[in-house]
Amino acid sequence: MFIEDAVMLYNGQYFRKGTKRALDELKQLYLPFNIEIIITDIIRAETVEKIRFRLTELLVLINEYLKVPKQKELPTATNLRGTYEEMYSNWKTKWQKQQTETICILLL
Repeated sequence: MFIEDAVMLYNGQYFRKGTKRALDELKQLYLPFNIEIIITDIIRAETVEKIRFRLTELLVLINEYLKVPKQKELPTATNLRGTYEEMYSNWKTKWQKQQTETICILLL
């Protein structure tokens, strides 16, 4: 399951439906290879050689997939607006709370 987790995290997602639906969630990522077929072939393999061959194939495909850098959106005022608002709100709330606590301590 660690390989599947790596693929999901690479795409900025995580499994939400549990282990029984992991393959369904992986199919929604539109990978350049069919991970479901490879995993079911590994499960159904009858010899150690077939298991090793398919596992090696899976590792090579995922390794190549994870090497491709993701295109990230450059930071702009628009896409950072929510972050700025959250930072300001946290700062303002903590600053006001600190001022109130300081006044209460001084009055005691």
